[in-house]
Amino acid sequence: MIPTQLKDCRFIRLGYHSKIPAPGQKGHFNSDTCNYGIGDAELIQHLANGRNYGVIVRNGICVIDADAEALWDAVPAGWKESFTVRSGREDGSGRHLFISCPDAPTGIKVIFPGGIGDIRLSGSPFYIVGAGSIHPDTGAPYTVVNDAPTKEVSWHDLSEFIEGNKGEIDDTEEKQRPARRNIPRDSSTIAQKLGLKPEDFIMPTNPRYVGMTIIGGNPLIGSTTGQNLHIHTGKGLFFDFHQYDGIHKKGGDGLHAYCIARGIISFADLGPGCLDELWAEIFQELESDGYDLDADPEAAARAEAFLKFLNERKGARIDR
Repeated sequence: MIPTQLKDCRFIRLGYHSKIPAPGQKGHFNSDTCNYGIGDAELIQHLANGRNYGVIVRNGICVIDADAEALWDAVPAGWKESFTVRSGREDGSGRHLFISCPDAPTGIKVIFPGGIGDIRLSGSPFYIVGAGSIHPDTGAPYTVVNDAPTKEVSWHDLSEFIEGNKGEIDDTEEKQRPARRNIPRDSSTIAQKLGLKPEDFIMPTNPRYVGMTIIGGNPLIGSTTGQNLHIHTGKGLFFDFHQYDGIHKKGGDGLHAYCIARGIISFADLGPGCLDELWAEIFQELESDGYDLDADPEAAARAEAFLKFLNERKGARIDR
């Protein structure tokens, strides 16, 4: 469960072994009705199901995200007596040091040169993966390595630390997801480039694991057998064994799973070309979730063309 040192923070649901927000987790920086307190029943159930969670630092709590030893070595020894989490990185280098700095400015993220890490000040529009979650790349947990109270640090000292290590304010939007570039319009390639995994969006209920396959009930339309949805994690594919108009199996990849979770298509819609008329809506939804599609002019142009077409069609219907 969530460490009590973070009881004054807010939290969001992340996907299964993922850093990406779970299906339905939106607007978490805009309103506390879209995130959770430490004792929220829905969040507790989410964690009990083995899912990851993110921490939005609040109420004077700040976090130093030391991605490299260079930043960790620069942290004053006294600060290291505060509550600390080690990330699940393969080399074990990442650490999240939580401190209390009540007089610090709010809503700011500070980044350090060379990609060695950053500081999220209280109320900044960024989240950090919480202790007990599983790192998506290594399968290792984020582990508490110092279960101490959060140590109070003055803004005077913290600002000197930032200046001394050439930290700069990052005033961009949330950057929790890795950069994505050159996204073509093929669903399987998009799923691969964006890291869209079926289990992040349509994780089977009561799952059991057979090799690289997750077997369980369909979380959206239920199951009489408890094993009608299969996800092959190695191939990034899923198959649903309900009967749809005489068809006993339908499937797709991570993008199809994403579209199902977002309500763009249903399981019954799955099939060749099922996304062909929906690219504009898909691109819009991906953009709203923080995926970077602007780097691909062709995809952006197609999305713009579809939006124009849809708007014109909508106008024609109104005219009639």
